Amino acid sequence: MRKTTKKFILCTAVLSMMSVPTFGSIIGAIQSTGAVGYNSEERYIIELAKGTQHKVLDLQEDNDIYLIDVEGKSVYVNKDYLTIRKVITQTTMEGVKVREMASSDGKLIKTLGQGEIVSVLYQNSNWYNVVLEDGTEGYIYKTQLEDPDLKLVPQKEFQAQKVEVLNWSVAKDVVPRGAIVTIEDVYTGKTFKVKRTFGTNHADVETLTTADTQMLKSIWGGFSWERRPVIVHINGRMLAASLAGMPHAGDSLNGVSGNGMSGVLDLHFVGSKRHKEGNIAAVVDPQHQAAIQLAANYKK
Repeated sequence: MRKTTKKFILCTAVLSMMSVPTFGSIIGAIQSTGAVGYNSEERYIIELAKGTQHKVLDLQEDNDIYLIDVEGKSVYVNKDYLTIRKVITQTTMEGVKVREMASSDGKLIKTLGQGEIVSVLYQNSNWYNVVLEDGTEGYIYKTQLEDPDLKLVPQKEFQAQKVEVLNWSVAKDVVPRGAIVTIEDVYTGKTFKVKRTFGTNHADVETLTTADTQMLKSIWGGFSWERRPVIVHINGRMLAASLAGMPHAGDSLNGVSGNGMSGVLDLHFVGSKRHKEGNIAAVVDPQHQAAIQLAANYKK
């Protein structure tokens, strides 16, 4: 994200309008280079990097703009810059069937009650691909969800976008506290599991077992503050991130026992910040951000 003095034409009347959103939470991805947004409160233009993802705060379809969150700031963007990637919504009736395939003939995976929360990833004809709160993935017929007419990335395009580059404001919810994920080191391809246990400005994670800690040390050559590009695997998604291989904070932040290390590791996403040091406020770490960009270009 970069502030600029570039001109941005947007009607003042539009800026004063705030329609009431009827959705739970929407995630959008910047789909083109040269995309810009406008912060009306502080009156500056922001250049938005292609592929970065942001929470959509308001959809003003009639005005051809969206209001998104960019590192805690409300920013207006032209809707042509943004592709909707995920919607958090809920079921509208009892007995909603989650199926293995996008068909009424698909194997039944689970039956949901009214008001249950699901994350919608993409659309396949009249079916939505969803991830449930327990991580189960399947398909639900669109009329059984709160908004049956979501505007989503088509299935083919969604699945082609292998590595997602998430802003921290989005990533902190995609990888919530308590989540167990697989970390893949970009340089070596080696993997190990971690659990997110703490962290507000970034994710504090801990290896799950002694074997995971040994794998971590084999990659970093022992415990090290080196920032390395990694892929975070969660619920079938691949997220670009950066990890430092040094456990710290000791027993004060030690949510996983018996894993051969004490304390937490720092896992960073776009815009996340490192720890506050003394009177120095938490700031974005340029080495972590550079590693994230390397991870974003990862190819299997």
